Amino acid sequence: MNGSIDIFDAIVIAGVIQGIAATIAVWCYPSNTFGRKLLSALLLTLAFLSIKILLHTSGLWQYPGFRYFPLAIDTLIQPLFYLYTCSLTEKDFSLRRRQLWHFAPAALFQIHAIIVYIITMSQPDIHTKDLIAEKELHYNAVKWTEDMFALFLQSFTGF
Repeated sequence: MNGSIDIFDAIVIAGVIQGIAATIAVWCYPSNTFGRKLLSALLLTLAFLSIKILLHTSGLWQYPGFRYFPLAIDTLIQPLFYLYTCSLTEKDFSLRRRQLWHFAPAALFQIHAIIVYIITMSQPDIHTKDLIAEKELHYNAVKWTEDMFALFLQSFTGF
């Protein structure tokens, strides 16, 4: 990061701030519906995805502390949107145990991202981090699988 923010980064930062503010507003709205919690989670996920973009566009990805920062949440959008839609269309909607399986892919990808981050955290050199992440933990192959899975979910659900 060179200390300057271009227009794209400023727009992304504004989007993150708006996403977090909207999450807080929806969460604090006086309503006891579960859909409100799902909408808050969806908004927060979108804000974190913007942070993920910002890590790459602003150059923070080149700093060892931010390299492989665990934000493997691309596959969270589809189940959150689906369950939020269910909460709008079903009377007295509540999250059932069998619906938790919708979050299994996101949980698996996030666990892998956390493992990569923890294992590479002690390495001060980016090249060593990259070598460990790719050769031992298959980081790029898992990220490609995550991207394809998210794309498949998006095309399958129509969102």
